[in-house]
Amino acid sequence: MIAKITLSTVFILLAVAHLFIPNIRFDSISIILILLALTPWIYSVLESLEIPGVGTLKFKEIQKTFQKINKALPQKEEKKEQEIPGDFLQAHRRIVDEEVSGENEYSYLHKIAEAEPSQVLVAIRVELEKIVRDSMIGQDKRFVLSKAIRRIANAGILSDDAASGLIELVQLGNRAAHGMKVTKDAIEWALLSAPTILNTLKNRLEKKKLPQASVQYGDYKGTAAADSFSGTNVYEWAQSKGLDIDKYYIIGFEIHGAEMKSYSMYAVKKDLLLDGKIDNLKTYAEHNFGEVPVTRFHFTSSVDEMVRFIKRFNVVLFSHARAYLKAINIVETVDLT
Repeated sequence: MIAKITLSTVFILLAVAHLFIPNIRFDSISIILILLALTPWIYSVLESLEIPGVGTLKFKEIQKTFQKINKALPQKEEKKEQEIPGDFLQAHRRIVDEEVSGENEYSYLHKIAEAEPSQVLVAIRVELEKIVRDSMIGQDKRFVLSKAIRRIANAGILSDDAASGLIELVQLGNRAAHGMKVTKDAIEWALLSAPTILNTLKNRLEKKKLPQASVQYGDYKGTAAADSFSGTNVYEWAQSKGLDIDKYYIIGFEIHGAEMKSYSMYAVKKDLLLDGKIDNLKTYAEHNFGEVPVTRFHFTSSVDEMVRFIKRFNVVLFSHARAYLKAINIVETVDLT
C-alpha cells in the first residue's frame, strides 16, 4: 500500500510540475504521467475481476481458502503445517499410480497437475460435489452445490466458517473451469491440502450411522435379522416394560451380552414428525441428511420373554477372515445334532 501511494504521488507531482511550467500545455506527456500515477490502483482492480479466461489465481488466495477450511474443519489428530518442497510434483510423482486408500485416494490429482495444472481445482470441486451428493439421502440430486453446503451447515454438521471456506473452494474451481490460470505454487498447495479436507468432509458426513453391534475385541462380526408375529408385537413388549407407546414410535432394538438379559429399544418421539405420523419419518430424515434424534430405553428381559414377541431370529457371524473373503461356497452341510 505504501509503495502504491508513493509511486502515485511521484507521478502526480511530475504531472503537476509539467502542467504549471510556463509555456507547457496539457499534452500527451501530462496524460501519460497521470495514467502512470493511476497504474498501481488500476492493476489492483483488474486483478480482482473474475472475467472468464482472464487473470490468474495466485498462491495466497488458494492458501487462504484452504487454511480457512482446515481451521474450521479440524482433524482428529492435529498435524503440523507442512512445508512445500521445492519440486512438489517431482517428490510426489511416485504415488501417482498407487491404488491405496486414505489421503492417497486422490493421487490421480497429480496426473491432472502434470497434464493440465489449472484443472486440479476443477477436479477438487468435482470431488467435493460427489461427497455432498452422496450425503443427500433420498433427496433430489439436482442441486446448487453452494446451497447444498449451506444446508449441511444449517443442519449442524458443519460450522458456518467451514461452509464458507468450502463455498470459496467451489468458486475457485468454477473460475479455473472458465479458463483462469493457476500459479504453480498455488497448485502445489492445493495438491497438498485437498486430500485431507476431502477425507475429513467425507468422514464428517458419513459418521452419522445407525448403531452397529460391537464387543470388546470383535473376534466375530456379522449381521442379524428378526421377524415379529404381527409387526406390532415389539410395541407390546415395550409397553410391558413401561415405555409410553402413545408418545414414541419404535424403530429398533438391541440385545446385549451372551446371557441375553439386557435389551435396548430405539424410539422416535411422535411430536417430532409432521402430524405425528410415522409415515413422515422418511421426510424428516431426508431433510436432515439421514439423521433423526432418538431416545434409547434400557430394560432387562429374558429369551423366554423375547420369543413371545419375536417369531424368528437369525444371527450370522464370521471371524477375522471376513476382511479378505467376499463370498463362501457351501459344498456340504453336516447335521451334528
